[in-house]
Amino acid sequence: MNGLRDPIRQIPLLFLCAIAVGTLLLSLPFATSEGVRAPFLTALFTATSAVAVTGLIVVGTPTYWSMFGQVAILFMFQIGGFGIMTAATLFGLMVGRGVSLRDRMATQVERNRLETGDAASVLRLVFTVTIVVELAIAFILAIRMSGFHGMPIGEAAWHGIFHSVSAFNNAGFSTHSDNVMGYQTDPFILGPIMFSVVLVSLGFPVMQDIRANHLQWRRWALHTKLTVAGTGVPLRGIYDNMKTAVTTVFVGKERIFNRRFLVMADHYMVEPTACSPAAGWEKGQVENQVQTIRGRFFKPRLRFATLEELNGWLEAECLRWTEMQPHPEQKELTVGQALELERPALQPMLAPLDGFHETQHAVSGTCLISFDRNRYSVAAKAVRRAVQLRAYADRIVVRMGDDIIANHPRFFGRDRTIYDPWHYLPVLVNKPGALRNGAPFQDSDLPPALVRLRRKLGNDDDADRRFVRVLAAVLSDGLEAVESAVREALDIGAVSDEVILNILSRRREPPRTASIITPEDLALTHPPIANCARYDSLRGTHAAA
Repeated sequence: MNGLRDPIRQIPLLFLCAIAVGTLLLSLPFATSEGVRAPFLTALFTATSAVAVTGLIVVGTPTYWSMFGQVAILFMFQIGGFGIMTAATLFGLMVGRGVSLRDRMATQVERNRLETGDAASVLRLVFTVTIVVELAIAFILAIRMSGFHGMPIGEAAWHGIFHSVSAFNNAGFSTHSDNVMGYQTDPFILGPIMFSVVLVSLGFPVMQDIRANHLQWRRWALHTKLTVAGTGVPLRGIYDNMKTAVTTVFVGKERIFNRRFLVMADHYMVEPTACSPAAGWEKGQVENQVQTIRGRFFKPRLRFATLEELNGWLEAECLRWTEMQPHPEQKELTVGQALELERPALQPMLAPLDGFHETQHAVSGTCLISFDRNRYSVAAKAVRRAVQLRAYADRIVVRMGDDIIANHPRFFGRDRTIYDPWHYLPVLVNKPGALRNGAPFQDSDLPPALVRLRRKLGNDDDADRRFVRVLAAVLSDGLEAVESAVREALDIGAVSDEVILNILSRRREPPRTASIITPEDLALTHPPIANCARYDSLRGTHAAA
């Protein structure tokens, strides 16, 4: 029973359950147009094809299956397109229970696209994009089929929905006997379908990256750049016997590759092949090319402020070189033209590898951990607890369970201590004097509004305590809200922690309930006014004066 809790084992089990339920639905008599039970093998094959989104059929979808059967098929390839665990996690988000770590692990394995920490946000994007795109494409198809091809509006709506969902999930099913051959000259039918297929082929992490960074190419992840550029992955990779890949070299081609290298090879589905030691002829033009490439790109020696700047420049130089350099064997082609000819033989790159080296660390009493001869700060809540450090090429991410408690740029020097002053805020609340003397707060980069407040409050002990009271509100209200409250207080000339905390308190108050709206029938014809002369109108004309 414990084995069934493994997310990797849950995935095929849930796919089998979906196929079993689909087979049962298609085996019902009213699932066929003739009202008789479909043969078991026909129902099983159709359900399997729908859940696996292959599009293979053994009977005509529009002629053999009834409306109920077609709807069941639609739901099956919709679930198959989502991925069983993706759909389950989305349902968990909608009912408000959040995303458990096990759900996120299983979703990541099944979709092969999500990082554990970003599963919830990406899945929300999956759900939103899927619903919006499918409804939009269905509307366009229905209007075109009804207005131009003369279908009744109800029939056109059903065909539009079915083909929209089928296209977005790459299912290949159709409610027409000739599939979409009847629309081969209609760009208003084929265009939306092609757009839907291309959009989902990009992958949701690519969409999220583009949404977050817009059209800023340099800020896109490598996977996004490769996907948009149409690059792929070879089926087999030939590697030298470098220590980063090979643990043990045996006679011939037998090797023991290290675990992280095998994870990368399995992720990209590349078959690793090792070269024989001292056999340069096995490596084509690669042997001795490192020195050549260094001379081509890095002489004279260049300087860059960041790795991102270096990688951006190097990428542009490589692309420029491929367009100018003739291929060593096919002289009539450049390297770039030869690559374009080879692209169809590459397999698609589905997702970037979350490549990191993970180690266990114990946090010291000063909220520091040591890695690669440098020290990095972590959140104060992790003091003297075990944490997991993930070392990437450009950053250090520290986790404690599901929580990310530190995220620093990676430094490659030695004997440096990298602080994030916000990690020490809970400590600062108890020891305000550390604001001036504590190492984490020396030259700390505060928002402009807080810098102005600090300067106006002064530098004595009382000023430190008042400023720390304002900073402590960041733990409950967030930095953006505190900075806004500080700006509001400074604008009215109130340099006081009490005023700032009062502003934050008022903003936390729930909105006032709407006042009772008086029905029109109960409205007063003559609203009361302070005029005693109105009472004289009630007296008769012969009343005494």
